[in-house]
Amino acid sequence: MAGLTPPRWAVPEVVSGDWACRRELADAVRLLSERCITSEADGDALAEAAGLVRTAAALLRGSQKTSGEAWSDQSYHEDIRRYVDRGALVGRCNPIAPPLDIQHSGGESRCTVTLDERFVGAPGLSHGGVVASIYDQMCGHAVVWSGHRALTLRLIIEYRRPTPLHLPVMFSSRVARVDGRSLWLEGECSFRGKTITTCHAEFREIDKDTAMAIFAPAASPQSKP
Repeated sequence: MAGLTPPRWAVPEVVSGDWACRRELADAVRLLSERCITSEADGDALAEAAGLVRTAAALLRGSQKTSGEAWSDQSYHEDIRRYVDRGALVGRCNPIAPPLDIQHSGGESRCTVTLDERFVGAPGLSHGGVVASIYDQMCGHAVVWSGHRALTLRLIIEYRRPTPLHLPVMFSSRVARVDGRSLWLEGECSFRGKTITTCHAEFREIDKDTAMAIFAPAASPQSKP
C-alpha cells in the first residue's frame, strides 16, 4: 500500500559529512535572511555585514551544478534525496525554503509550518503566493506518495481568512480522484482549529520519456562570477 514504505526520494532526517554542512549553512543563511529584513542596525553595521556575506560567497566559488544539469548527466538519479533536499520549499539545504517537513499517512500528506518575515505579504500576514506555492508542494507530495508521476495542470486556492506569520499553521492534501491521466486533489490549511484556506488541484500524469524531455532542457550553463 502506498505510504507505508518511504519512496526512494524521501530525505533522511539525519545526514552527515558535506550534506550536513550544507544544511548548517542553509540554516545560517535563513537566519541572516530574516535579520536582513527586520534589522534596524545602522548603515555601517549593514555595510560590514554585506562585506562578510560577499567573503562567504567567495568561499563557495568554483565548480557548480544546477538540478537540470544533474538530471541531464544522470547524477541526479544516483542519490535523488540530495537534490530533493535542495528544493525550494522542502529543502533543508535551500535557504529560501521554510523548510516544510511533510509527513504522509492514511493517504494524506500533512505538515505544520511557521512562516517567518521572509514570507510577508500584507503586514503580519503570509503572502498569498507563498500559500499557493505550499499547496502546490503539498499536492505534489501526495501525488508521488500515491505512486504516480505527474505535474500540476491547475491549482485553485480559496482564501477564506488571512494566513498569519510567526504562528504554526497546518496544511494537508490528498488525492481525491484519479480519472485516466488526471489526478484531482484537495487540500486545506487550518489555524487554531479553523480552516483558513482550501485548495483544489488537477495534476496530469506523465511517463518517464516525457519527464526526460521536459526536465533535461532545463539544464543550462550557470554563470560563475
